[in-house]
Amino acid sequence: MKKRLLFFTFLMSFIFIKAQTFNDGVLEYTVTEDTNVSVKKKYNSVCPTGFLNIPQTVKFNDITYNVTSIEDNAFYFCKDITSVHIPEGIINIGNDAFRNCFNSSFKYVNIPNSVISIGNSAFRNCEYLTNISISDSVKSMGEYVFDSCYKLTSIKIPKNLTNIKRNSFYRCNSLNDIIIPESVTSIGYVAFAGCSSLTNITIPESVTSIGDGAFSGCSSLPSINIPKGLTSIGKSVFRGCSSLPSITIPESVTSIGDGAFLKCSSLPSITIPESVTSIGDGAFAECSSLTNITIPENVTSIGDGAFARCSSLPSIIIPESVTSIENQVFLECSSLTSITIPESVISIGNSAFLKCSSLTSITIPKSVTIIGDSAFSECISLPNITIPESVTSVGSSAFSECSSLTSITIPEGITSIEKSTFFKCSSLTSITIPESVTSVGDFAFMDCFNLSILNLPDIILNIGKSAFSRCRNLSSINIPEGLKIINDYTFAGCTKLTNVYIPESVINISLSAFSYCQSLSNISIPKSVLYIDETAFRYCNNLTNINLPEGLISIGQYAFKDCSSLTSLNIPKSVLSISRNAFENCVNLTGVTVNWATPLFINNIFNNVDVSNIPLTVPEGTASLYANAPVWKDFGSIITLDLEDFNNTFQFQFYPNPVKDVLNITLPKYLELKNISIYNSLGQFIKSTKKLTIDTSSLSKGIYFLKIETNKGKALKKLIIE
Repeated sequence: MKKRLLFFTFLMSFIFIKAQTFNDGVLEYTVTEDTNVSVKKKYNSVCPTGFLNIPQTVKFNDITYNVTSIEDNAFYFCKDITSVHIPEGIINIGNDAFRNCFNSSFKYVNIPNSVISIGNSAFRNCEYLTNISISDSVKSMGEYVFDSCYKLTSIKIPKNLTNIKRNSFYRCNSLNDIIIPESVTSIGYVAFAGCSSLTNITIPESVTSIGDGAFSGCSSLPSINIPKGLTSIGKSVFRGCSSLPSITIPESVTSIGDGAFLKCSSLPSITIPESVTSIGDGAFAECSSLTNITIPENVTSIGDGAFARCSSLPSIIIPESVTSIENQVFLECSSLTSITIPESVISIGNSAFLKCSSLTSITIPKSVTIIGDSAFSECISLPNITIPESVTSVGSSAFSECSSLTSITIPEGITSIEKSTFFKCSSLTSITIPESVTSVGDFAFMDCFNLSILNLPDIILNIGKSAFSRCRNLSSINIPEGLKIINDYTFAGCTKLTNVYIPESVINISLSAFSYCQSLSNISIPKSVLYIDETAFRYCNNLTNINLPEGLISIGQYAFKDCSSLTSLNIPKSVLSISRNAFENCVNLTGVTVNWATPLFINNIFNNVDVSNIPLTVPEGTASLYANAPVWKDFGSIITLDLEDFNNTFQFQFYPNPVKDVLNITLPKYLELKNISIYNSLGQFIKSTKKLTIDTSSLSKGIYFLKIETNKGKALKKLIIE
């Protein structure tokens, strides 16, 4: 009996459920309550085509039902519907009800007086819908309701609607006129964004909230009123309203959001009321016609890029309430000639004035402590600037490509000149680097073509790559005493550099460090240097003499390539490797001296040099080894000097060297002079004397060797006769 009762209950339940849904072959109806039903296309069947007639009532099993709602997704993607009749009695149109009904004949919809709500995306992507009549009975329209109805030209918003929700008319780019009723209090996110044909819209005073991007891209809109009850203008609200010639911001507004008026390219002036305290990122960026704007005294925050690319703005006053000029605030304001930065400002952000190409004057107040990366980069009309003593940090490329900048003073608080700080400041003639600076970054002064005076403090421990590359007027430079590495390309292309002092701290002369220093005639490399890297002195074509110190370990590829004025070489025995083509095109070599007891194995380090006409001087007793060694055997002659100690058992001094007329020699007190002999670069004896003063006026210009014999042994030094 119990089992039968359960079966009967299940059967009745099934019949009841089935009774809730029925169809007429095209449309399916679901009983919602009593005699009311909702409607949609027949379940799992093809969409209706042509004219869709939704009946006001429908009869089933002798019961007449009222059709009161169109279900969610009822006719979603029914792209062959050409028109629709929505009868009186319909109260609700569900979410996505007619979404993607984009037949080219589906152009008009009449919403009857009975409808009170239209759901989310109800007519979204009805691309050919040109007109829709909505009754004032409608109290609610959902999000995206007419989104992407590209052909919709006009619409009457019902008088009882309180909220125009997000994306309601997004990309309705044929919509040209719209009246928002007094009942509306809020306009949602991108509600009218992309309505590029909209020429007239009235926002009532009842509106207290306008969502981000609400009118973004309304490029034909000639005017708009902002209601007085509005307290904030959100992000991108009027972005791209390129036809907007003027706008009044009411006193109720306290903040202007990011990109609020971005790309309002027809806006010539704007008055920001005293109530405003913050201006967001990019708020007025790319307002290319903006010539006048007043920032009120109550503004404490101006966001990144707020006025970027306002290319017609000639001047602006920043109020005392502002403490920071943020990143890119005046980026590419190409008409900006002057600006006053108040004493309240403590930092200038990255690219704050980048490419302000007309800027001729700016005063940085003593309150500023930080100047950001590229802050004044490419301000090509700026002739000078004073950095106050308060500044402790100047960012990379801060003044790069300021091509009119002739002088600048770096304050004592700066400890590092960052990467590319003065890159391409081609008019800069002199600069004083304070004793506080310990580091000069990569490219810091590269292409400062007119820089002729530069003093580097000894406290500097690092000079970056290409730091002074192509400083064509720099004639001399002192390298700081604590520097260990002369970096890649540091002085490359300094074509007027004639004098360089390299301190004993340096151990490495790096890649192309002095390449193309075409006026460099003489350089002294200290004993501390262990490595001369690839192309280090390439194309120093006036270099006549270079001393390679004892202790040097390696000479890199092309290190002295194209040093066509180099006349002699003395390679110390400490050198363990010389890379190929190290002395390529050194075509004026007249003598080479080497100091290895066993010939160093090398490839052709003298490419394009005819060594068959050059004598090779080697240590005593090694001539036969060199005569059979690769490359060395190709020299025209191999010469040895008769020295008991070829590597100097004692030290003596002689001066000047180079010498013209008289050479002076000094010996330690414990040494007794026996004889002084002079040999030419071929090892041939020239003259001898027992005097410490020698007349050299009769000797021809060139390289000679000075051999001194004392009671403690013999020593050899190279002598240059001018």
